[in-house]
Amino acid sequence: MKEPWKRSHVFAGAVALSYGSFLVFLLVSSFMQGLSHYYSVQAFRSGSETDIAAAIRYGPDNPVAHKNQALVHLRNKNYQAAADAFERAIEFRENDFLLWSHLGYVRQQLGDPEAAAGAFEHSIKLAPNHSQPRYYMGMLLLDVDRDEEAFKYLSDAARYDASLYPAIQRLARRNFKDAKAIESAVRPVSTDAKRSVARYLIKYRYMTDSIRSFLLSDELTIGQKNEFVKYLLHKNQYQLARDVWFSRQ
Repeated sequence: MKEPWKRSHVFAGAVALSYGSFLVFLLVSSFMQGLSHYYSVQAFRSGSETDIAAAIRYGPDNPVAHKNQALVHLRNKNYQAAADAFERAIEFRENDFLLWSHLGYVRQQLGDPEAAAGAFEHSIKLAPNHSQPRYYMGMLLLDVDRDEEAFKYLSDAARYDASLYPAIQRLARRNFKDAKAIESAVRPVSTDAKRSVARYLIKYRYMTDSIRSFLLSDELTIGQKNEFVKYLLHKNQYQLARDVWFSRQ
């Protein structure tokens, strides 16, 4: 029977060996992840499929490597390979709404609107207050001639990102020739959104009763009304410019 001190030394040696092996594992894993990250960044910059293959070889469970592989394929318009790579990235990062949004876009390019819509809807569910998936969904619906549904998504996208209003107004004008239909498609809610729509309608010599009432209302500051007066005069819309001017009182 071994002496107690001998047993404790054996146990301590086993613990030290196990701990050392664990440290080696951490170092190797860290090194491999570092190489995966390096080649992934290189591939994103260069578009090299050789670099992205190395990134995945060194980090097969690295979602960034799979994402960048998909982006390289997307840049090369290899949509099926891009879709496969996005799906692999999602396996490791299933709650990343951008990955789902990218997958929806690629599915759209592959001519599968149903699969694209499913990916966009999942992206919206993951990020309900983000504009991108709603915008992509709206553009998809426009492509399949579901205009009314499309502009619901597009106007919601602009509500979360006001910089989208000009693009959505152009799309509305392309699809609808009537001023009221354009306003209804854009669905401005905030004061800034209404100002954007008002300027757009004035620019193309359109006007609606609701936008005219907005220009005359107290929702605008005197300074904002002065800006509209100048713009209306520039567009030779003298009567409305006069009305807006006197509404400042």
